[in-house]
Amino acid sequence: MVVDSGSPANIIREETYAKLKKLGAKIINERDADQMETQYESFASKDKILFTKAFEVEISVPGDDSGCWTHMLVAPHGQTDLLSKSTAFALRVLKIGYNVNNVVQKNYLEDGHVKEFPKVPDMLVRIQIDETVRSVIQPVRRLPIAMEADVEKVIQDLLEKKIIEIADGPLSWVSPLVPIRKSDVQIRLCVEGCATPTMSPR
Repeated sequence: MVVDSGSPANIIREETYAKLKKLGAKIINERDADQMETQYESFASKDKILFTKAFEVEISVPGDDSGCWTHMLVAPHGQTDLLSKSTAFALRVLKIGYNVNNVVQKNYLEDGHVKEFPKVPDMLVRIQIDETVRSVIQPVRRLPIAMEADVEKVIQDLLEKKIIEIADGPLSWVSPLVPIRKSDVQIRLCVEGCATPTMSPR
């Protein structure tokens, strides 16, 4: 079903209704909907939507044990199965607010200790490389003096946590480190992508 925050009702197509019946879905209070007191109009249209059936059914999200009972309408000329705003909220598949994409850092505890960053040590990973592409060794970028101490601190922290490791050269590909100062004044370490010789920065 498509979540439609502008729809006040759950609406399914005739084909979906027939499939539910065939699969033996638990439907209650099934009735004809041609005498409905409440009528609905299509978006950007004054035409009334024709419904043939109305019923209640339990609906849930695949992989989620929770669900809810909700009201369904069957539209024989419908193009898409629509999930209403209220039902989408009940199923927790729709969230509206200023912090929808808010990322909160959590310290996951394991046996009373902070769980370390997941890693697989001492494993050799084979990367498929196009041998026709010429490797690029980019020059080292000079760090701003005001950031040198902070960058070194971040690198040492990553080394101690075994998130990164020292590479013993010579190396075929080299990309310069680009430190970025975040809004909380912490340092984010980025790596500049390698350009082809014809597109190398000047």
